[in-house]
Amino acid sequence: MVASNEVIVIDESRDTILDSAFSDQSSTTASLTSSIMRYTYEHGRRYHTYQEGRYLLPNDEKEQEHMNIISHLFRLILGGRLFLAPLPQNTKRILDIGTGTGDWAIDMADRYPDALVVGNDLSPIQPGLVPPNVQFEIDDVENDWAHHKKLLNR
Repeated sequence: MVASNEVIVIDESRDTILDSAFSDQSSTTASLTSSIMRYTYEHGRRYHTYQEGRYLLPNDEKEQEHMNIISHLFRLILGGRLFLAPLPQNTKRILDIGTGTGDWAIDMADRYPDALVVGNDLSPIQPGLVPPNVQFEIDDVENDWAHHKKLLNR
């Protein structure tokens, strides 16, 4: 069982033909501990078990479609913009807390190709094919931020 404050780092050693379309180095989720990939099923819906009870919505395909629709609606409301805050074009690090399906992190990585974009979530539902400057991690941001401080202060 994973300790509640243990950071689970993504294994970047996987190399596939699809990954090489974006880079020589994969930045996708290749292997996670079995406890992270274990799910609970209730009332026909799938839920993650990492930090069980911290997030109450399911993580199945139906919920992922819902997340993507909500993300699309926000972009429509924002006139196609990904964010409203002033952000310099030379931004080097971007953190997406609660990345969900990772679509915002991927779009930000495309917009800021020189930035490292880290998407963090409790559930490993992010896609495998991502730009080379995207990393996804499974962690609870309500725990100690020592890992994130180190990552973002490089």
